[in-house]
Amino acid sequence: LPIFLAFLLSLFILLFHLLVVMVSLFCIIFFFFFKQKTAYEMLRSLVGSEMCIRDRCNPRDHVVMVTPGFDAHIKAAAILDLDLTGVSLEQPALNPPSCTAAEWKLDLTKLRAAITHETKVLILNTPSAPIGKVFTREELEGVAEIVQCFPELIVLTDEVYEHIVYDGRSHVRIATLK
Repeated sequence: LPIFLAFLLSLFILLFHLLVVMVSLFCIIFFFFFKQKTAYEMLRSLVGSEMCIRDRCNPRDHVVMVTPGFDAHIKAAAILDLDLTGVSLEQPALNPPSCTAAEWKLDLTKLRAAITHETKVLILNTPSAPIGKVFTREELEGVAEIVQCFPELIVLTDEVYEHIVYDGRSHVRIATLK
């Protein structure tokens, strides 16, 4: 019986390694033929954001996220046992299917109320998924003013869609603001 269990364990490990090799080959083929970085950038974003949060936070630490946003950050906060507060973008007065992403607004008063001296990380998606909201320079300057009141606060920006902007808009990185 122990030999049989050892055989099954060895077989399981072999199958797992084959799966890893197959996924790696798929990624290589995808990158080679399509020459797109989006899948790689998304993976790098996920791993990087979780590592940043893990490095900065301890379980039950407070994190604020502008929502809607990429759900992987919410899952990472749950896995890391963090206290996540969402600050929702304000929905336009028009029926949402007929409005543009630019019409969704961030209420800076609500953001300021959500951030405390206990908050470790602010997570900001721009352009945001799933609605495609590209924060304007003015909106980001408002966020930056709030962040400057909390010197220990880290802003984690998810900018994986930075090159996907429409309607003459341009992507501004909050890190470039003075």
